[in-house]
Amino acid sequence: MTKPSAGILPLLATLPLLLAGCAPSGFPAFDKTQSRDDRLPREIVETIEMGDFDLSTARAAGEYHGVEFYVLQPREGTGPCIAIADGMYSSISCGAGGRVDVGTHSGVDVRLAPAYAPVPDGWISVGDNVVVRD
Repeated sequence: MTKPSAGILPLLATLPLLLAGCAPSGFPAFDKTQSRDDRLPREIVETIEMGDFDLSTARAAGEYHGVEFYVLQPREGTGPCIAIADGMYSSISCGAGGRVDVGTHSGVDVRLAPAYAPVPDGWISVGDNVVVRD
């Protein structure tokens, strides 16, 4: 009997999920129950009230030098989205395919990407899905 190659084992492990219609998202924050720490700061809520976002999906995603990051989903369309609270400035950006590159007011580059994506050289992981660089 021939042993299956190591490369096929991860694929076989995801087969039940694929057959059930729910592939792994790569965004573990969305698998957690929303807690008090996941509440968006007021300045972000005021910013996203102009958009169509599902606030019940908001999850804290990390912090770097006082800049706070949150992930959330839009009500419709592509996602996920990253919300950034940078002092008096806040922003939200979404992207298809799960990757979003954005800069903060204070000059920090931010990338939202699936948890399985490697951390690029020179970047620092500040959460399951958020990496930053100065």
